[in-house]
Amino acid sequence: MRIISTRQSLNNQYELVIKQTDIISRFIPVMPGQRGLGDKSVIAVLKHNGKVIESSEDEILYQSLNIEWNLKQNEIYYTKLNYFNLLENQEK
Repeated sequence: MRIISTRQSLNNQYELVIKQTDIISRFIPVMPGQRGLGDKSVIAVLKHNGKVIESSEDEILYQSLNIEWNLKQNEIYYTKLNYFNLLENQEK
């Protein structure tokens, strides 16, 4: 999977990595305006100090990403409805 973007938390302990999942479709010819970056299927991967701690279960469209860090509630929203709990709130 190809990394499209990364976002760092304000406290620099977390990183959200966005990876493209359908790389093969990049080689299929399409009409102009189709299959822009917003149409790509991606997954969200949450890392804590470089170690993967969560990954989205379903693929999402890149254009539907809405990344919002909420360190007070120990959450990061990667779409309006999907979020990961951060480690500070969990006993692992």
